[in-house]
Amino acid sequence: MATSLFEMFRTKTEGRSSNGPFHFGNAHNILHLYVILGLAKDSAPLKSTNYNNMEDRYWRTSKMVPWIANFMAVLFKSNSDEYYIAFYFNEKLTTITLNDGSKCEKCRWADIQNLFMTYIRDNQC
Repeated sequence: MATSLFEMFRTKTEGRSSNGPFHFGNAHNILHLYVILGLAKDSAPLKSTNYNNMEDRYWRTSKMVPWIANFMAVLFKSNSDEYYIAFYFNEKLTTITLNDGSKCEKCRWADIQNLFMTYIRDNQC
């Protein structure tokens, strides 16, 4: 999925793709996107010994992927011909943490490209 999404953005920014590609999947695909984008990371892993202290954890599949979930990646081109990407989970604009630790909601393509390339390399996609 990471490679497919990366290639879709790359071909579009290079002018070699049509507008509005749509992909359909299931809850597992949505959760995979959370991992690829580094979302819902908790400071400590959930264990039987810390379960009571983890009530407000970020990784909660019941909130991330309720009965029906959706994901949208929107590619924008600025007036200065620079590309930006915004990610929406369940219609909510989502803040992404980049490799350098900075955060963005409408992220420069170069930063997202770096994020994806790191994930693809590190996970041998």
